[in-house]
Amino acid sequence: MLRYSLSIFIVTTMAILKKNTNDYYAVIFTAKMTANRDGYAEAVEFLRSKLEKYPGFLGMESVTDTEGNEITISYWRTMDDIKKWKADADHKKIRRENKHLWYTDFKVRTTKILYEYEMGTGQEAE
Repeated sequence: MLRYSLSIFIVTTMAILKKNTNDYYAVIFTAKMTANRDGYAEAVEFLRSKLEKYPGFLGMESVTDTEGNEITISYWRTMDDIKKWKADADHKKIRRENKHLWYTDFKVRTTKILYEYEMGTGQEAE
């Protein structure tokens, strides 16, 4: 299990959930990064710009601590949308060519989100 100290997080958030979305899915990527980051920032930026226009993509949240522990959660309308993104040629190529360069280990989990609420938005749970 990865452990984090909130004081050292680098947080990136993009296009967080377009509202009026009922059931949707989350892909949770946890990883330990290597010291080698050659081409990483460029690949991430390329994929994020592609994701912004990708059918079924709802948003993403990502945190990385100073020791290279990463958690990225992407949100999707359907499982089919997730499968299409996994099969996307650019995404597949970047994963295949760089996973051993950038990561010592990683895990991917997919789950269905059935319910959500927030604090400070007028959507608090009772």
